[in-house]
Amino acid sequence: MNHNINGEKLLNDNLFLGYQKVYFWTNENILGSLKVSDLSNYQKALVVAGSGDHALNLINYGLKDITMFDINLLTEYYIFGIKIPAIMKYNYKEFLKFMEELYSSKTPNKRIGELIIKILPFMEGKYQIFWLDILAFNYKIQKKYKTNINLFDMLCIKLDKKSILF
Repeated sequence: MNHNINGEKLLNDNLFLGYQKVYFWTNENILGSLKVSDLSNYQKALVVAGSGDHALNLINYGLKDITMFDINLLTEYYIFGIKIPAIMKYNYKEFLKFMEELYSSKTPNKRIGELIIKILPFMEGKYQIFWLDILAFNYKIQKKYKTNINLFDMLCIKLDKKSILF
């Protein structure tokens, strides 16, 4: 991707303040908003990081310099460690299948680990380290408590299709 999505500057300015659950997908009608917006004269944007979907859709609309901000530190690691690497690895249909498998509460943690390992080569080093540490920590929790709580159930705000605005 030859786009400048600048999360680092805002991170260095201490605007990201903590870790909370992240939005797996947007809960807004981004395409509907973009269709009524004239973005032809814009190359830069400032957007909430959230699920990353706003920034990714703006790239599709031709913007080249997108700065994201969020008070939740986990959004950076989710967007640059899961979503963008999956987009880089898979075609659209495979990406949706990958994300849906991560999103499903029925997906065993062992399988989630396998899925994340497949996208590691598409992550920068700090995101690789983060996700490998998260997988190892999650494995210890699951082993100690002999339970199978889906990792992404713990990390993401999950919305049913009825709660998403169209």
